[in-house]
Amino acid sequence: NWCNYYPLFPAFSLTGKRRCVVTSASAWSAALVGMETFKGNLVAQLVRAAGELNSLSRQKSAQLRRLEQAVHRRLEERVAAIGLSDGWSTSKGVKELASGGPLPSGEIDILLRRSLGADGTAVVLVEVKDFDLPMQKTEWLEMARRTLLRAQGQLERKAEWVKAVWGSGVLGGSGPAWLIKLIVTAREAPRFLVPDTFTVGIAGLPALLAKLKAK
Repeated sequence: NWCNYYPLFPAFSLTGKRRCVVTSASAWSAALVGMETFKGNLVAQLVRAAGELNSLSRQKSAQLRRLEQAVHRRLEERVAAIGLSDGWSTSKGVKELASGGPLPSGEIDILLRRSLGADGTAVVLVEVKDFDLPMQKTEWLEMARRTLLRAQGQLERKAEWVKAVWGSGVLGGSGPAWLIKLIVTAREAPRFLVPDTFTVGIAGLPALLAKLKAK
């Protein structure tokens, strides 16, 4: 619903001679509450539209892409902060090997580690996806499924690399490890879309990490 983005509505008198703007407290409340969630998707749409229409200068298009990346990084920072506050050793935006080369698996959004004593280390590999669930659109479920399946593929590729190098010193870990693959989204997504992978909205992440810590 577009009032999530723009809670103002044009209105006209019956004669058509007077124009005004109409809004309500509930419309503004919904927009303000959803602003943090929706802005990532809105910026992504602007970037796509600019590319399709070729209506912006190269400089403006680059600025939009940087804004999109900044919005995504802020969600990653929130995930990392939750991990740190719960006592996990946290690495964010892992792009390079200690030797300076790029990660063969692609950038790891978040890597959480916690010692289990004699049982080894709990490792949570997190793929962060800042996307909207546009429920006003009939195809919203398929859009969400495609995004989550893409995230699942990225997560599987990175998990294989983590398992291959664990204990070699590349990630600073040694001994037995228990690897958990997790997709974190800005909003809670239906879990049946990717039943083989844990998914959680960022609001539910503290409770999930607490349960993992307890186990």
